[in-house]
Amino acid sequence: MDNEQIKELVEIKQRALSNSHRLEAQEDQIKEIREEMKQLYSLNTELRLLTQTVASMSGKLDEVQHATNKLADEINEVQHEPQKNKAGIADRIFWIIATLLITGVAAFILHAVMPQIF
Repeated sequence: MDNEQIKELVEIKQRALSNSHRLEAQEDQIKEIREEMKQLYSLNTELRLLTQTVASMSGKLDEVQHATNKLADEINEVQHEPQKNKAGIADRIFWIIATLLITGVAAFILHAVMPQIF
């Protein structure tokens, strides 16, 4: 082999080594990208699960709100029940007194008109 061929062979070997180093660096970058993609996929999955959980909690909160509103209405009814009872008792007393007065007036008139009945 002559000097030129040896020189060419050395250059080819140096390029091959350089290319090998470049390929190794690229392979390392590919490995890093794969790891990052796995992490992104994992984060995406966790985010999807979190979104589903939040949606589920939102539905449950709506149910709790509905139950709370229903309970508040029932409490209002219970609080106003005594007032309704008092109004009902006052109404009954009024009608009893009115009935007694009307009956008394009717009895007085009947006694005045027909004293022999009483």
